[in-house]
Amino acid sequence: RTDSTHLSGDALISVRTYVGNTFGEAYLPAKPNFYTSANQNAQEAHEAIRPTEAGRHPDTLPASIDEDQRRLYKLIWSRFVACQMMPARWHRTEFYFEREDEATGAIFKVGGRTLAFDGFYKASGVPSSDTEQNLPVLKEEDVLYPFDITPKQNFSSPPSRYSEASLIKKLESEGIGRPSTYASIIEVIQYRKYVEKIDRSFHPTDLGEVVTDKLVEAFPILMGVEYTRSLEQRLDNIAKGETNWVEMLHDFYGRFSKRLETAYEEMPHAKAETKPAIYKCPACESRTEYRFGKNGRFLSCTSYPDCK
Repeated sequence: RTDSTHLSGDALISVRTYVGNTFGEAYLPAKPNFYTSANQNAQEAHEAIRPTEAGRHPDTLPASIDEDQRRLYKLIWSRFVACQMMPARWHRTEFYFEREDEATGAIFKVGGRTLAFDGFYKASGVPSSDTEQNLPVLKEEDVLYPFDITPKQNFSSPPSRYSEASLIKKLESEGIGRPSTYASIIEVIQYRKYVEKIDRSFHPTDLGEVVTDKLVEAFPILMGVEYTRSLEQRLDNIAKGETNWVEMLHDFYGRFSKRLETAYEEMPHAKAETKPAIYKCPACESRTEYRFGKNGRFLSCTSYPDCK
């Protein structure tokens, strides 16, 4: 329930001693590293999540620990140790290739980076980059042999769909929610069938699209990201004693109740709405339409119930 980056003095002494003894003085900063949270509303009353002792390497965990627990502990341990190590250093590198056996005039170029000093990657592992590729160590006049050349054309692609991690990152960047609420948000949107997870990415369901359209139509201000963020800030101000909670509730509910009454009176039920389709009914050749049922959208004959 915390996104604090604060580490106690005992924890800092423990991890710095471990880094110096295990990896050497080259990996140990002269002074401890201190961090601040990027989230202005971070819950920082508690210490950061960390292992009880730096020397408890993930490889020393008992066999009774299951794989998910082992992976979670490894993530916490590696981040904890890495945060008190020296930064890594990279060389920006470009290689140029020419055919040696035949003068074609063509020069192939590859750009990327080579690791000059692994630094904190010694504990966390060297990551792959989304923008640059990690290149092997080569020197001039090395002889290489191509084993495959595959020309391909690249097209621009739409933004990637949200995964659990990227959705939480988006919520954090927008200032919405807290670490204690992220798990419930992810759980609710799946439990209520607003989204489905396909290949670890969220895809909106027919129900999710209809619910979203109706909410935005009826409550455009309430559904805005800026409004949600400001409401979070006002709730924080109440917790600090800077805002009167009764006035805040009157201000919110007065406008909300009016919009709610209007929605009840004027908004048609989502499941009562239809959408024309381009197909003809194979039984009576009447026009078909899309309706919404408990299992999502389905194609229906406009002559129903006369036509089955």
